[in-house]
Amino acid sequence: MSIVRCFSQLFVPQRLNSPSRSTFQRCTLPLITATVFLYSQVSLAAADADNRKEAVVLNGQALSQIQWLMEEKQRRGVDLQKIDTRLLFSLAQERSELSAHRPPFPSALSRSALARNAQGQLLLDVQAKISAEYLQFVQSLDARLVNSHKKYSSLRVWLSPAQVQSLAQHRDTRWIKPADPYLLSGGVVSEGDVAHATNLTRTNFNVDGSGVTTCAMSDSVDALAMLQAAGELPPTVTVLPGQDGGAGTSEGTALLEIIFDMAPGSDLGF
Repeated sequence: MSIVRCFSQLFVPQRLNSPSRSTFQRCTLPLITATVFLYSQVSLAAADADNRKEAVVLNGQALSQIQWLMEEKQRRGVDLQKIDTRLLFSLAQERSELSAHRPPFPSALSRSALARNAQGQLLLDVQAKISAEYLQFVQSLDARLVNSHKKYSSLRVWLSPAQVQSLAQHRDTRWIKPADPYLLSGGVVSEGDVAHATNLTRTNFNVDGSGVTTCAMSDSVDALAMLQAAGELPPTVTVLPGQDGGAGTSEGTALLEIIFDMAPGSDLGF
């Protein structure tokens, strides 16, 4: 029996006498259920609206930052739209091109957050259509190519700040951003120890790499002293003179950590 029919039988009498008990019983429960359901939905909708209202409350400084960034992005040309905001912000700082009326921003947008080498080049991750012609173009910008992966349309490169916009102007460049740092294990045994079953090898054969020198080849080991102090790497690691890589991503120290977990008795080198 529909709710509308129940209402008509209960509250729109067709005769002067009241509805029958059976009609009353058939109609009362559906009406009560419908009323409770509708009330609960209205309450939930009101609570959800309140939550949404609270979620969009931002302080004045955050709103001014968002407004400034939106206006700044609208002023960019097609080429500059390929460049990450943090990178553009840093380059504008160097050239003193930032508006005096801009709101204060957190240090994540400051140039100190960008990795640089001794020549002042920036370490950048680039999304692009990788080809021999494109790699040749990148090298023509006096860049130092770290790696490139055609399958993933990506490359990592050391590049002068003055050449960033030139790289963005190439038709095959899609996106340029500061390089993502490598994450070091920090007290956690490497997954490689189990993946290569070296944990079982050490136990079953009573070996730990002692008497063997194992070296890593990568871009840099600039976190070496910090990890040695934390006990993540042994006190002695041989680094070839002039080959520490300078300021980089410290991928070399990440590799040495994995080796040290797998063969803790091995002498390490870079």
